[in-house]
Amino acid sequence: MAKDDDCLDPFSDRTFDQFWLNNVFPDPGTLFAVKQKAIGEIQNTCLVALDANVLLLPFKLCAESFSKIADVYKTLAENYRI
Repeated sequence: MAKDDDCLDPFSDRTFDQFWLNNVFPDPGTLFAVKQKAIGEIQNTCLVALDANVLLLPFKLCAESFSKIADVYKTLAENYRI
């Protein structure tokens, strides 16, 4: 069971530090400064993950588009990339 000191009482004299995340993430810009490789560098070795939207898309397309998508899927599968 938690001691009374462990609980934050909103009516106590203690104040809640609303800027506590500044201690956890002193420089939040570094979280968004991810450098990705160019597509040309990874296109022959990357893995491709397909979500439901991509898998259902061919049912909305014409036969010509479907065959082009099938060719791409076939190439990825032959190279063990999906």
